[in-house]
Amino acid sequence: DGAAYFDGVNDYINADGLATGGDFAEDGAWTFSCWFMNTDTADSSETSNILFSFHSGTTTNQIRVGLNQNLTGNYVNGGIFYADSRTSNIVMTDNDDPDDGTQFVSGWHHLAITRPAGAGFQNSYCYVDGILQQYAWKVSDGTAYNSGTFQTDPFTTTLTKFSIGQEYDAADPPTITDEFKGYICNVGAWDAQLTQPQI
Repeated sequence: DGAAYFDGVNDYINADGLATGGDFAEDGAWTFSCWFMNTDTADSSETSNILFSFHSGTTTNQIRVGLNQNLTGNYVNGGIFYADSRTSNIVMTDNDDPDDGTQFVSGWHHLAITRPAGAGFQNSYCYVDGILQQYAWKVSDGTAYNSGTFQTDPFTTTLTKFSIGQEYDAADPPTITDEFKGYICNVGAWDAQLTQPQI
């Protein structure tokens, strides 16, 4: 009850006030979380099915988080997709086999991603249903990312846009793309790194 439904075509929620409110500054700590239920089993692109995204300027990606649904036989199968302004596309999974990540094709799941304060890349954490996703893989070739350590870059510029259920591509006006299909609710954002018990 109370969840927002996204049709995978043109549904999304614009919450730019979260980006422009000044709570998420360069080098700062943060935690983003949500509950989601995916209803799309056909899309096999690792960058599709975006849960939420931050942008600067008109369309420059700062953070994108979504579901990786690459099919078996591709470099990385399943898991949570993440990219920021300088971290290449990566996928976090709960085991050491990049071709056997958790697939989110049914049921409700809770996602939380946390980053500590500090300049430069910082060791960060992704939790799905409270379980730490201990492995990170490069989408480009399936190799371990930073020996499996998930790292995030700080925000490098002023944020202007935050959206739920999609990301923006370059255009004037910007166009929506990589739409999520399913339900999202209880989106949370903190200017602090929450611990696993807090999550």
